Amino acid sequence: MGGSPAPSPTIKYTPAPPPPAPTPVPTDSLRTQLALNDASAAQQRLNMELGAQLDRTNSEFFTTQDVRKIQATGAEERLQAGVVGEQTRATELVRGEQERAGIAATGKEYRAGIEASGAQERLTQFERFAGEAQLTSARGAEERLGIAATGREQRQTQSALLAGQERQIGLTGEQQRLSQGQLLSSQERQIGLTGEQQRLGIETTGEQERLRAQALGEQERLRIAASGAQERLTQTERYAGETGLVSARYAGETAVVGARYAGETALAGTRGEEERKSIATTGEQQRLGIAATGTEQRLTQGQLLAGQERQIGLTGEQQRLGIAATGTEQRLTQGQLLAGQERQIGLTGEQQRLGIAATGAQERLTQAERYAGEAGLIGARGAEERLGIAATGGEQRKTQAQYLAGQERQIGLTGEQQRLSQGQLLAGQERQIGLTGAEQRQTQAQYLAGQERQISLTGAEQRETIGRTAEETRLTDLQQEMFRRYKEQRDYEQAQRLYRV
Repeated sequence: MGGSPAPSPTIKYTPAPPPPAPTPVPTDSLRTQLALNDASAAQQRLNMELGAQLDRTNSEFFTTQDVRKIQATGAEERLQAGVVGEQTRATELVRGEQERAGIAATGKEYRAGIEASGAQERLTQFERFAGEAQLTSARGAEERLGIAATGREQRQTQSALLAGQERQIGLTGEQQRLSQGQLLSSQERQIGLTGEQQRLGIETTGEQERLRAQALGEQERLRIAASGAQERLTQTERYAGETGLVSARYAGETAVVGARYAGETALAGTRGEEERKSIATTGEQQRLGIAATGTEQRLTQGQLLAGQERQIGLTGEQQRLGIAATGTEQRLTQGQLLAGQERQIGLTGEQQRLGIAATGAQERLTQAERYAGEAGLIGARGAEERLGIAATGGEQRKTQAQYLAGQERQIGLTGEQQRLSQGQLLAGQERQIGLTGAEQRQTQAQYLAGQERQISLTGAEQRETIGRTAEETRLTDLQQEMFRRYKEQRDYEQAQRLYRV
């Protein structure tokens, strides 16, 4: 196994002999196919000639019909344009007269409505100002009475509130100090008990983890050994099965290839000759059909273009006549329409100017009365507001003075209670911090000792597992190398057998 590999053999290939020449075999099917192709091509040429002739006849007939249709349509359109223009001008004349009469009546009614509206607005404005002045006086008197009553009630409520808050602050400070003392003593006992339980838990956890790591290492080594043995057995059985399968497949394929080559050689020669004859006949018939098709299409296209040219010329002539008639009628209608619009615009402007003048006169009268009423109302409202502001300021100053005196007493009492509570809280926190540090240091020392023992056991188990894994890997690689050399030898022997065949 450790020696030098055997030298590779030198293989010389001999070229295969040429295949035998094909022997043409005449058949009845080829002659029948050629005759059918000739008959089909002749029939197709006759069909195309007859179709082209029918197309030319239909094109000439329909072109004549289109010309007559275009002439009749142009005449009807010109008559219709004349009638439409005449009726439109009559309608516009009547519409202009009616619109001018409606504009005059609308202007007259609009001015009458503006005058009536102005009179009613002035009456309403006068009554509203009188009512608002009386309402402002009554509202001011009631607001001043309400402000005085509100001030008295607020001062009485503030006195009772401050007295209750002072008693509540004293009672709250006393209860907070009692609760803080009980809380600190309970926390100190809880810290000691927590540290003791944590150390017991860490010790138990470390012992269980060491036992688990040892058991996992043993199971992993057993699994690796069993896996390596099973893989080697599987590899050996696969090698044996593949060797027998390759030998049987090679013998069967050699016999099938020889028989297939002989049959395909004879069949290819006969098929090639028949296909060449069929292709030649088909190409000749296709060229004849293409030539006949081009001739008929050129004749049909010439007649179609001539008919279209005549039809386009006649269509343009009829369209120009129709456009001329339509333009004449539209110009007549437009002249009458512009004349009526000019008269209507003049009448509309006159009525609008009269309405604007009436509206301005009524608005000026209404505005003068509104200014007079608003001036009196503003004076009454200002006097009432000044009286209300003075009453409000007096009541607020009395309430503010009493409130500030009570707040000063309350602030002093609150500060005294907070200083007492703060002193007791700081003393308890200092004792609690010292006890917590001692428990944490003792717990940390026990935790580090357990971790060191666990790391040592884990390293020993990992080293033993790595050694077993490497041993199994070396055995597997050795077996794969033996199979590789076996496959090289087998491929070499197959190449020699193929060369001999």
